[in-house]
Amino acid sequence: MSPFVQYFSWLFDGDIKSGIPEEVSKASFISNKFIISCFLMNGKLNNYLNEYFNNMGLWALDRLELMLFLKKVVCDMKLGRNSVSYISNKKTKTEMIDVVEPHFPFLKKYEISDIVEKIETADDKDSIYESLGLNKYKKDKTKKKAEPAKKEKKKQTVIEFLNANFRLEN
Repeated sequence: MSPFVQYFSWLFDGDIKSGIPEEVSKASFISNKFIISCFLMNGKLNNYLNEYFNNMGLWALDRLELMLFLKKVVCDMKLGRNSVSYISNKKTKTEMIDVVEPHFPFLKKYEISDIVEKIETADDKDSIYESLGLNKYKKDKTKKKAEPAKKEKKKQTVIEFLNANFRLEN
C-alpha cells in the first residue's frame, strides 16, 4: 500500500489515539504543503488553516506534529474523506496538452490534463475545439477544371511552321 493511501486511511480512521504508520512517517515526500493543501475544499478548516498557518511558520513546524494536529482536527470536526480535495499527480504529456497549455497560462499542469480528459470524453468535442480555437480550418482543395480534350494536331513541316508564325519575305 502506498504511503499516501496509508496516510489517508490513518487520518480518517476515527481513532485519535492511533499512531502514525511507519511508512508515512518515513515518507519525506508527504510534505507540510501537501498536508495543508489536502483540505482546500473544506471552508471552515481552510479558513482556520489560512489564518494560523499561511505564513513562514508553517515550514518551521515538524511534519509529524502537523499530521497529529490535523488528525485531532479531523476527529473533532468529524470530517470525512469527501472533505479532502483530490489532486492528481499524473505526469502525462500529450500533444493535446501542449496545444491547450498556451491558451490557459494561469492553470496548473494537472488542471490542464483534467480539462483535456474532460474534452476528450465530451460528446461535442469538435465544437469545444472550435470554440477554443484549437481546430485548424483546412481549405478544401479545389480541383482544376478539366481541360477540353486536346485536338489532334497534324504534323507540320518546318516551312509551314515558319510561314504560320513568321513573316518571311520571299
